[in-house]
Amino acid sequence: MNSNVSLIILSQKTHELILKKIKDNLSIFLNWNQFIKKIQQRFVLKHNEIGILEKKIYIDDFKKLLRSPQVNDLLKNYLYYLLTNTIIGIAIKKKCLQDEVVNYMVSIIEDHFPKLSQDESIIAIKRYFTLIFSIYGDTFDNSIYSDIVEKKNGKVIECILTESIENLRLTDNYIDHIERNLAQEYIPRNTLFESIQKKYIKALRNYYQYGFIYLLGEYKFSEFYIPPVLTNSLRSHQLYWHQIHRVDAKQLKRHEERWKHIFDNQDIVYVIGGAGYGKSLFLRNIINDYTKMNIENNQDYLLIYCDLKSYYASGDINSKTMIDFFKESMISITGTEGISKDFIQYYLNIGRCIVLLDALDEVPRDKRYKLHKKITTFFSTSHPNNKVCITSRDRGFIPQKDIEVLEILPLSEKDISVYIDKMIALGKFKKEDKDTFMSQAQVLIDKEFLNNFLVLSLLVNIYKAEKELPENKIDLYKKCFEYIAKKREEEKSKTGYDWKSIYPLMKDSTFISLSKLAAPNNKDIDKIAIEHLLTSQYKTKYSDEATAEYAINEFLEFCSNRTELFVLSSTDDKFKFFHRSFFEYFYSRYIHQQPDIAEMYKLMKDFDIDSEVFELTVALVKEDNEEKYQGLVEYIFNKAQEELTTKSSHYNAFGILTLSMQVIDDAYYIKKYYEVIIKFHELMFTIQNNSINQKLISMWVDKAICNDTDKKLEFLKTYADQCVCYLLSVLNSISINPQKQMHVVFELPAKILNNNLKTNFLPIHGTIPFYVLLYSKYGDLYLLMDGYVRSGINNLHYGSIKKSILKKGFAHYTKLSQGDRKKFCELFQ
Repeated sequence: MNSNVSLIILSQKTHELILKKIKDNLSIFLNWNQFIKKIQQRFVLKHNEIGILEKKIYIDDFKKLLRSPQVNDLLKNYLYYLLTNTIIGIAIKKKCLQDEVVNYMVSIIEDHFPKLSQDESIIAIKRYFTLIFSIYGDTFDNSIYSDIVEKKNGKVIECILTESIENLRLTDNYIDHIERNLAQEYIPRNTLFESIQKKYIKALRNYYQYGFIYLLGEYKFSEFYIPPVLTNSLRSHQLYWHQIHRVDAKQLKRHEERWKHIFDNQDIVYVIGGAGYGKSLFLRNIINDYTKMNIENNQDYLLIYCDLKSYYASGDINSKTMIDFFKESMISITGTEGISKDFIQYYLNIGRCIVLLDALDEVPRDKRYKLHKKITTFFSTSHPNNKVCITSRDRGFIPQKDIEVLEILPLSEKDISVYIDKMIALGKFKKEDKDTFMSQAQVLIDKEFLNNFLVLSLLVNIYKAEKELPENKIDLYKKCFEYIAKKREEEKSKTGYDWKSIYPLMKDSTFISLSKLAAPNNKDIDKIAIEHLLTSQYKTKYSDEATAEYAINEFLEFCSNRTELFVLSSTDDKFKFFHRSFFEYFYSRYIHQQPDIAEMYKLMKDFDIDSEVFELTVALVKEDNEEKYQGLVEYIFNKAQEELTTKSSHYNAFGILTLSMQVIDDAYYIKKYYEVIIKFHELMFTIQNNSINQKLISMWVDKAICNDTDKKLEFLKTYADQCVCYLLSVLNSISINPQKQMHVVFELPAKILNNNLKTNFLPIHGTIPFYVLLYSKYGDLYLLMDGYVRSGINNLHYGSIKKSILKKGFAHYTKLSQGDRKKFCELFQ
């Protein structure tokens, strides 16, 4: 943009943001250097006429108008829409919208900017907008396009990825976004609220400037935090995680800094990951460094952080509004004066909120969907430019329609090495121990046991104490508790606590009992309930009730400040387990104590498939009672088969079975699991839609067939039709031009996904089905597909997939050359 143009509709940064968004989403269509050159030429050509218009407009007020949040957002969104549609060649509603945008701004001028409302000024302003819109909206010549598109008269008429245009929502959905901007009442600037916002943000960032390293204490975020690698599409790392590790350091750096860009393409996003992956720390890092995010004027935003579990902690939940909840959360964290519903509503109305909603998975299962729906409905009907990030565990997570899902990937060896270096810099780990630790850790990395920061932090502390790492989760939690309960006893003389009173309570059974109060999702526990439970349980340990009450209070105080296991919650006089994983371990110990298998299963069933309870419970029983272990596994198998036989709408029992198989290594049960997969193969597409972990299913089936030729052949025959249906559903999302080379698609799948072209290579929640993964390993997807090319798809058993989808996918496949068909099938290896 020419720096001599003094009257600019948006700031230089806004213009750069629009172009960056175009580059992220459409660079594959463009000859980028030529495109930028054309845009710059247009600004230069309009320079003189813009200068003449300046003399007819009261500049100071006009700049205030353009910088006001609602007008700025509207114009930014409209110009992006205009430029995108110009590149692609879509003219639908463009003129109609242009008139609405201009009329909206004129109405604001007439009501709020009297110095701009003179006839001559209004005419000049309208002319000004016409000039700016022409810069972004006039047709480009063919020189701006890359060689993967067919173009005519500045329009893309054919492209290898034309479906990506639809998936980017460049037409109706973006029009809806703009029309919601236009429907908002203009809100004049409120300097009092801006003053309160600055005080509140300062208090919030001060509260979260330190983060907690498990068992080591609080440190500044910059001293220990490692931003996660985020990817598009639920569980998409099966497809391209290894590609990320093959890219150069510069590309990897872009992945690591992606947290700054989570709102580049959508205003509402999910960030999901496994237990202990650092989802809460991710949000707290945003609080600390939100001014580094790729959001224009980010310092003007109101940050709102809420623990979703606390929504049900107090008050009448049926009458509590989202704004009530935001107010409660903000005041409880900072106590800042002036935080009112009007204050929050003001920032919501002008589209200047960054709302961070943590731990959707910790909301009780029976209330989770309702709250989830309430949140997304609230923000889909309020001002469209507020930014919202919702975190949840990945297991069992089903997103609301059209909201982008970003997944935190498991730790890599590089992440672990960097973390250890940070611990060394903090003086919390010996430099000479790093190589030995990394060598032992590599075994756990290969087992996919060491895959998150919680486990890594525990392992670091255990290694420091024992110079040896545990091999599984049960050993990890046992040693962790031993470290907390026993090793911290050594510090008793330094703490000032009455350890003699505390000691009788510092045992496994206490925390198992506490987990019963926290079930089923590590809910906050009233101190009164804890006192009642422990008094009843330990009254014989103390001489009288007053002594017992004193010991319990000393115990809770010690736990809160010294154990990092059972701590104060954010609500007064309530406690919780520090991390949900600890709660699940101790509750698994409680289930393990039940004498009746049916009762054990009943307790397990209270948990959703995002829980670790299933594998922990089975592992505990397996460790000390073989007969009971076999009885429990048989019971789970029976429940899963009952569920599958009745074709239930929910497959919780099968999910419990699949997650329990993580610790079931008996050849008999591996074979039995395989038989279930074969017998109920027609239901597996439905189960896939219920977010059962496809990678885990493939692992258990693979164990059954890897050394058995007959089973391999049986599996390939049974799942041939499902594989074809899946590949055709993927091909349905890709439009093929037979005149063009297709190698770009196949060589750059990660680039396409990462640039948010959303070609839907992984159509069903981003998950490649287990049967496709295994067919590509033991069979030949290309030969399978080639057989249907010769015979047609009339005899294909397509189950719940619409036949029209398969026909379109089949038509696209037949347009590919033989070499490109092979490359397409190789994507799923």
